[in-house]
Amino acid sequence: MNRLLAAGFTLALMAAPLRAADPLTYRGLPIGSKVKIDGSSNIHDWSMEGAIISGKFIVPAGVTIDSTQAAIAGASDGKIAAIADVTIPVTSMKSGTGGLDEAMQDAMKAPDFPLIKYHLTDMTLKGTHAANSPFQFDTKGELTVCGVTNAINMVVTIENGDKGKLKISGVTPLKMTDFKIKPPVKLGVFRTVDDIKITFDWVVGLPKKSPADAPK
Repeated sequence: MNRLLAAGFTLALMAAPLRAADPLTYRGLPIGSKVKIDGSSNIHDWSMEGAIISGKFIVPAGVTIDSTQAAIAGASDGKIAAIADVTIPVTSMKSGTGGLDEAMQDAMKAPDFPLIKYHLTDMTLKGTHAANSPFQFDTKGELTVCGVTNAINMVVTIENGDKGKLKISGVTPLKMTDFKIKPPVKLGVFRTVDDIKITFDWVVGLPKKSPADAPK
C-alpha cells in the first residue's frame, strides 16, 4: 500500500509541471472589441463599424506575453507559434446609412458568405520592445472574404489589460477586387473606390475558473 501511495504521489508531482505548461487559450470577449472599414468614393469618404469579433488566440506552452516586461518569456528568438482564428459577421458592420449597408452586403454576397474569416500563420516580434508599451509583431495570415482567401501581411500590437485580458490591434490596406468584390455603386451616382483600410481592436481573455477548478 505504501508503495502505491508513493507511486501516486510521484505521478502527481510529474503531472503538475505538464499542466502548468499547457497552452493558454484566449477567447474573444463581447465588450471592448471593434472593427472598422474605411473607404472613399467619388463624392465623400465612408466607413463601417462593428463590435463583434469572435474566435480564439492560443499562446504556446511556456510563452508569456506580458507587455509590462521588456521581453517575451519563452520566445528568445521573438518567434511565437501562436494560433488565431477569427470570424466577423458581415451584417454586423454598419455605416449608419441603410443604403450603403445594403449595397456593401450585396457586393459581399452576405447570404452566401456571412462571415469574414482570418487565420494566423506566422507571428514574429518586431524590433526591440520597451517595458510597459505594446509589443509589435510582424504577422502573416489568411483572410477570407466573400469566399475568396488571400495571404496578408500585417503589423499587429498586443498589450495587456486587466484580469488576464489582451488587446490585439492592427491595420491593413486592402482592395475589394482582390476578393472579387465589385466596388458598390448607389443609384448610379455614388461610386465607391476599390481601396479600403481595415482597423481593429480585438479584446480577448482567459476563461474564468469555476469553483471545481480551485485547488483542493
